[in-house]
Amino acid sequence: MTEPRRHIHLEHDGKLLLVDLQGNGPAIPQMGRKGEGGFSIRLPTPEEAKGMGLTWNTKRTNRFRLGQEMHEVIVATPEITWPGEWAWKDAVISDSEVDPVARESVYRTLHRVVSKVVITNPSNQILMAKVTRGFFTGCWTLRLVRVMEQTPSQLSDRRFSPLMVFVGFLLPTNVKRIFLQRK
Repeated sequence: MTEPRRHIHLEHDGKLLLVDLQGNGPAIPQMGRKGEGGFSIRLPTPEEAKGMGLTWNTKRTNRFRLGQEMHEVIVATPEITWPGEWAWKDAVISDSEVDPVARESVYRTLHRVVSKVVITNPSNQILMAKVTRGFFTGCWTLRLVRVMEQTPSQLSDRRFSPLMVFVGFLLPTNVKRIFLQRK
C-alpha cells in the first residue's frame, strides 16, 4: 500500500489557504467556474505551508480515500491575524478547478446544526437567522448560541429560561435575526 498524500487545511474565520499546482499561494477559487476535467488549485502540503513562514495549531487529522489514493489532511488554525487575502471557504466547493481533496476537506468542516432545544419568545415564535455572506447567503438557519461547555443531555436535566437554552455553534455576527411564527 502506498503512503497517503499529505495536505494541510489551514482555516481562519472562514478563510482557507489554497495554492496553485506549483505550491504558490494564496490561490483564489472562482464560484461557479466549470473546469475542463483537471484542477489548478489545491490545499498546500505541510512543507509548503512551513515554507511560507506559517505555524499552526492542529485540531485533528482526517484520513480518507478518493479514487485509488489515500489522503491525510491536517486540519489546523494558522497562528496569524485574519488572512483577508486567502480564499473564502464557501467558494471552494463551487469551483470545479479546485482539487477534489480540498473540496472534500471543506465538506468535512461544515457545521451541521443539531438541536435539542429551540429559542422562542412569548409570542411562540422561533428565533431564526438569515445568512448574509458566503455560499449560503439568503438561507435561513436556527440562531445558535453557546450557553456553556456542557453536553445537551446535561443541559436537558436543568431548567433554563427560554432565552438561555439553545446549544450549538456561534454564528457570525453578520446575520440578520428574526422570529418566525411557529405553527
